[in-house]
Amino acid sequence: MEEKIIETDVLIIGGGIAGCRAALEVYENNAKVIMVTKGLFGRDCGASWMAYKGFQSWGLHPQDTLGLHVKDTIRCGWFLNNQENVNSYLAHTPNTVRELLKWGVRFNSRDGELLPIWQLGQSIHKGRSLTAAQWPRGQIGYNFSRVLPHIIRARGIYIAEDMFIVDLLTRESAVVGALGINIRTSQFTIFKAKATILATGGYHGIYKFTTANPNLTGDGQAMALRAGVDMMDFEFNQTLPCAIWPPSLAGDLLPFLLITECDGRMYNSNNERFLSKWNPKSMERSTRAILSRAIFHEINEGKASPHGGIYTSVTHQPEHVLKEQLKKYEGSRIFSKFEKTNISLLKDNVETGYAIHFCQGGCSVNYKCETDRPGLYAIGEGASGSNGADRMMANSLPFCMAMGIISGREAANRAKNIEMPRINPTQVHQLQKEALCPLEQQDGLSVYDVKSDFQDIMARDTLYGRTVEGLNTALSEVKHYQEEILPRLKVANRLQKFNFEWISVLEFKNIILVSECIIRNALMRTESRGLHDRWDYPSPNPDWFKNIHLRSIGGKLEQWTVPVEFTYCKPELDSLGEPWHEGINVKKYEGWRAEPLIQNKVGVNG
Repeated sequence: MEEKIIETDVLIIGGGIAGCRAALEVYENNAKVIMVTKGLFGRDCGASWMAYKGFQSWGLHPQDTLGLHVKDTIRCGWFLNNQENVNSYLAHTPNTVRELLKWGVRFNSRDGELLPIWQLGQSIHKGRSLTAAQWPRGQIGYNFSRVLPHIIRARGIYIAEDMFIVDLLTRESAVVGALGINIRTSQFTIFKAKATILATGGYHGIYKFTTANPNLTGDGQAMALRAGVDMMDFEFNQTLPCAIWPPSLAGDLLPFLLITECDGRMYNSNNERFLSKWNPKSMERSTRAILSRAIFHEINEGKASPHGGIYTSVTHQPEHVLKEQLKKYEGSRIFSKFEKTNISLLKDNVETGYAIHFCQGGCSVNYKCETDRPGLYAIGEGASGSNGADRMMANSLPFCMAMGIISGREAANRAKNIEMPRINPTQVHQLQKEALCPLEQQDGLSVYDVKSDFQDIMARDTLYGRTVEGLNTALSEVKHYQEEILPRLKVANRLQKFNFEWISVLEFKNIILVSECIIRNALMRTESRGLHDRWDYPSPNPDWFKNIHLRSIGGKLEQWTVPVEFTYCKPELDSLGEPWHEGINVKKYEGWRAEPLIQNKVGVNG
């Protein structure tokens, strides 16, 4: 099959917020950059464009500092975060807000002053999360999709749309580019690059129910694994309370919005506020991990609603108060759907379950976003370590922006100091041959017939209530799929243009590999902590202040643990790292930081 070769200083794989910000930084540092995205730029599968609300930034109040934001993040992460990375990334957040305001992102404000809100996990009672202005839409992701692609195109940055990246290209230990398939033509494209940035997002598509796009299939994590990159934290994957009934609301974030915005309360079928068993201090104002874990256990104890969930209710609110609270969401996407149901929030409850929301397994990176493979950087959900055992609410987007700045700067500097690397033609030929196998298969299985069953297995055994028996069952299924199913996948569609069945087969191979990482890490961590819930080890263990790393060596996954370094903040002596413990300061961060946002009014709209 014919191939095309493209050379660039920096190759960015992924076109969401993190990838966009990295591309802008490379451009500003006078290096040539190409950004590759699996769909249409700004309208593809990126979770960034689907983000609902919340962009945390310290410095909106005089009493809110970088140190406090860092401490909150570490506390919510159960003290498993890479603290050097947390400090480095969050130091940039006020500047990223200034950039977004300058570019035209609209945050809620009054009389030129930004209006933050309080969100789960924040210790500052005034809040530090900025939200999108209600007009034209109240989704913060919509604001980014409206602005960032325009900024990228205005600078003439080259974007390769509808380009599926098959794998990274390596020479010796370095990453020297990637091999892609042009979905529009089925032509192979070789990207030669002095530096490569992975910004491919998460692996939500492993599960059927997700708040993001199911086309996020762990492509970046899988290609990094095959390149032998040091990976970590796959046992921690975040879920979020969502509606499960009626079907028109299934997967919707309405229950979580009611909790955060309207003092919503959760009850089981016995009319008990069961959060009292999990976090009596904060109740429903607990982290999303605690909420989802509590929901799961109530359901499995036989205290479920008629459709298999629990109840979220705001009926305790006076009618006039509730109507006033809900008025600001009139016309929003969530309430537009809700208004078409026969449910009244004044007297009815919302049946609630949970869906996969954020994926924390990825490349182990340092504060420069470098992996342990020269020439490869990872950012956003493709990188791991900054979130620990749970991600603090509204930290994802500022992390993405900051990591984009850092990785773009570092990659551009690398590109200026090295020659264009040579690729290995033998590796390219082998990758092409493997990718073409499903097209050449005459008899076999359709990916559409096997994917759903595998997703059911993962949902049953690898979310909450994990046990050694269930995880080993899931691992056996993974091996079965690797040995018996994947080699038999065929593509009935032989069309050269937009052959999405072929792409789905290649994505499914990535799903299987990443699923093995989730299961193996979950088996190894013999405790329950944050987003990791083991029925056979129900409590946190003081010996598990460690991160689980893994690497693919000769096609097999090798695991090891690395103790957490409490560089800036450590747990109290009586603490196992639980989020409601504050932690003890060890030393003050003395690195680079932006100026606070206090009384900043430049470019504010609303």
